[in-house]
Amino acid sequence: LDREVLPRQIGRCLKQGGILVYETFSQQHLERPGLHMQNPRFALTPGELPRLFSDLVVVSAMEVELADRS
Repeated sequence: LDREVLPRQIGRCLKQGGILVYETFSQQHLERPGLHMQNPRFALTPGELPRLFSDLVVVSAMEVELADRS
């Protein structure tokens, strides 16, 4: 998760009026046993995603913890 580059790259790729659907790991996921991702630098903190994309109009944002899908 490159917090400096990714929002700009995605913002440039979106057309005017385009919609971004983004699913990623949060720091809550790091607490799950057996998860392959261990580095907190690659996980978002609560409320971080809308802040990273502050140049975009956020229509809806939610942070949920899904059940284990394995």
